[in-house]
Amino acid sequence: MDDTSEQTDRMTVKINHMESPSANRRSSKAKKVVRKERRRRRRRHVVKKIFPCKICLCPFTNGTSARFHARTHLNPHELEQSSLFHEKCPHCQKPFLRRHHFTNHVNAHEGRKNHDCPTCKKKFTTKQQLTAHAFVHLSREERAEVRQGWRHGCYFCSKRFRISAHLRRHLVRHTKEKVGGKCPTCQKTFASKYSLTRHRFAHLSEDEKVALVKQGTSRECLFCQKIFANNDTYHAHLASHTKEKPFRCDQCGKQFGLNCSLSRHKLIHTSNPKRFNCDECDQAFGQKYHLTSHKKTVHRKRKDIARVPCPECGKKFGRKSHMVTHLRSVHAKIRHPCPHCGQTFTNKSNLGRHLRKVHQNLS
Repeated sequence: MDDTSEQTDRMTVKINHMESPSANRRSSKAKKVVRKERRRRRRRHVVKKIFPCKICLCPFTNGTSARFHARTHLNPHELEQSSLFHEKCPHCQKPFLRRHHFTNHVNAHEGRKNHDCPTCKKKFTTKQQLTAHAFVHLSREERAEVRQGWRHGCYFCSKRFRISAHLRRHLVRHTKEKVGGKCPTCQKTFASKYSLTRHRFAHLSEDEKVALVKQGTSRECLFCQKIFANNDTYHAHLASHTKEKPFRCDQCGKQFGLNCSLSRHKLIHTSNPKRFNCDECDQAFGQKYHLTSHKKTVHRKRKDIARVPCPECGKKFGRKSHMVTHLRSVHAKIRHPCPHCGQTFTNKSNLGRHLRKVHQNLS
């Protein structure tokens, strides 16, 4: 009996020292957390290596970018001797150091769209454009799940971005910085270089715009021959001719030709649809652009500066759209009749407001 009891005591001690599987898992997780924290601390104190350009000493964070940048200093003869890719666009002579950039650029000139959306069959010039477009076919829950996997989060709001460049571009909206440069013609400053480039197009003469169309750097409307700075503004304009309205409001059913128009419309369904208040009077606006325009034309008396006169009576307006509305309603006598009661209105927005308030129960 004594030997048996002694053996039992030894087995009990062994069992007491053995850890359960759940305890092992907890300890391994704790060790992983500790190792991860140590790596994070080490990365915090590591100084990033700088790769300077061998010619101008411009700093880069990786060697590949430094090598590609250094090639911009070489003359054509030196580039021909190099084994790396270097080609010029046959349409505008712009040089490229990467083959896929060159291919995408030439495809845009020649109107080739080799990437089809499997859902709606819409065609795109580059694979990146197709990837960005595919996002619109996801549900709200799927979009939220995808965004959770994105690495770069905004410090001011809950938005997340796939790459740091998109985050930097977004941050400008919060910081209100104008880092894009200043227009040499009107001295207006912009948040991005893209916005500045698109704005400078407005200062060109018609002959200069036609020359750009021939070079392939801008687009001409197939219906009205109006010229646009880029594909984005061109396709947005096309919706006015085709009358397509693929974007539907999920609350009232109203349809829009552009997704940005739908986003602006959705503000009317919020608790505070007019959140931009004028600090000089009691008016409020649903869009910041309308508030800025109101201050310029009403409080700063910019009607004479803007110089948009009516061609019939000479009356001046702060915005071209206001002049066109005045011309149609006062001089052209254009009226929009209500299909239910026959009452007429000077513009479609007043007719729409009348239909919502008076005839909302009628189909």
